[in-house]
Amino acid sequence: MEVKSKKCKVVMLPTEKISNIGICIKPMSDVEVGDIKYFVSNMLMSLGYWQPQHLYITSEDEIKEGEYGYDPIINKVFKIKSLIGLPNKVYKIIATTDKSLKYTNHRISPVPNFCNLPQPSKGFIEKYCKVGGIDEVMVEYEYAEVSAKFKNAQIKGDWSKYLPENAEFNLKINSHNEITIHPIKERMYSRKELLDFVSPLIGKLESEFGDPTKEGIEIAKEKWIKGNL
Repeated sequence: MEVKSKKCKVVMLPTEKISNIGICIKPMSDVEVGDIKYFVSNMLMSLGYWQPQHLYITSEDEIKEGEYGYDPIINKVFKIKSLIGLPNKVYKIIATTDKSLKYTNHRISPVPNFCNLPQPSKGFIEKYCKVGGIDEVMVEYEYAEVSAKFKNAQIKGDWSKYLPENAEFNLKINSHNEITIHPIKERMYSRKELLDFVSPLIGKLESEFGDPTKEGIEIAKEKWIKGNL
């Protein structure tokens, strides 16, 4: 079963219901307003100090009627009743801590709106709270119907060329109804790449200010900041 990752956004929104995630709304001795905390049990005894929150993982996947979407302009989550007349760009919610978002899947239950949307893992939720929020993540998707040629080959490197041109990838979900999330890796630049980037800037400073010394470059930077920021 082959996997690829897609970049998705993480949105935190307040809720009136009890949650395991809270944002501080009243300072305490060791907590400041705006701090985020993960509660092992619910925060019922701390509601005067914490506003319950839910996390929503959104993607740019095609959204269909009956699915849940997030509109960043109005900052709201809602179920898509019709794709006609949506005033703003709406992003599909692929996972959430909000168990009130349910959908129908007759392969699991004949009861309408019985199934919960997939959720992020407890480990990710704890990390989100610990670092004070995470805006973007990489989420795993999987392709199950691998061709016989692919199954019989020992593929290394780029295996995507063995998939059909219109191959569809589905959200990867484990037995606990959790998605698989990875952090977005920061790119590491080589010395040559940095020199290629910096050299034209130094040349521009020399041509504009006529002083290639360290002191001259510092003065030029200050002038540029004052003139452009």
